[in-house]
Amino acid sequence: MTDAHRDDVIDRWLKRATTGVAGPDPQDGVAVGTVFVAVADAAAGWVREHALAGDRAAIRAAAVAAALRLLAQALAGRDQAGRAGSM
Repeated sequence: MTDAHRDDVIDRWLKRATTGVAGPDPQDGVAVGTVFVAVADAAAGWVREHALAGDRAAIRAAAVAAALRLLAQALAGRDQAGRAGSM
């Protein structure tokens, strides 16, 4: 029950998204390794584009790491400003 509630609370104030091409082939003219990660709250949003290298598994792992870094930056910005800040 607490896990479901925690996820619901996080989703209410902080949204996360990832998209991109992990391969093995380009998609719609977009190169393999092109990944976008995004985080947003009610006050601001941040998007980062990455050009990642490696096979499909390596690109997916690097995309997760990039998303977690951006999430950590967003949370740190909230802590420092008491609300969403620019990153």
